[in-house]
Amino acid sequence: MVGQGKYAEAMTYFRQTLAYNPLSYDAHTNLGVCYLKQGNLDSALLMTRIADGLNPYNSSTINNLATIYMRLQQDERAEDLFLKSLVIDSTEHNALAGLASICARRGEFDRSLEYVTRIYAGSAVTYDYFRQAGDAYLERHAYSHAARAYEYAVERGLDPGYVLDMQKVHPQLKQHLRGKRNQ
Repeated sequence: MVGQGKYAEAMTYFRQTLAYNPLSYDAHTNLGVCYLKQGNLDSALLMTRIADGLNPYNSSTINNLATIYMRLQQDERAEDLFLKSLVIDSTEHNALAGLASICARRGEFDRSLEYVTRIYAGSAVTYDYFRQAGDAYLERHAYSHAARAYEYAVERGLDPGYVLDMQKVHPQLKQHLRGKRNQ
């Protein structure tokens, strides 16, 4: 039900589960997710904190908690939780993506790009993730980071014409591109 966006129905089921088993980790976790999807951050935080107390070593729950704090503009707290999640599972993509977003918001583009590349290192990921990262860096005028992200995207199949079009809109980008893609 949650995966289909039927949050109200799912929440009824999870509340019934809690009536029978108040210590149900899964019910608290899923209620937290439903509240988060609905934008009810206070309730999402409450349910997710309870779930974290029931199972403090679950990286998914820790990431959900970090995401809530990030949406509440509490980046330091969110960063600590994402880092805690990576201690549990160093390949946790949601934690890496959250850290990349926090670093980009702070203007720490080198760290942000490091997290982005860790997500996709060694995987057969499509170019779109790197194109999106490049676009986000351009919005913040981080041209060298945008260039690196676009280079990764082209290596994974992005049409080089897209990068040329971006250079027309952002001429500063050209000086940061390497090799033939710079022409």
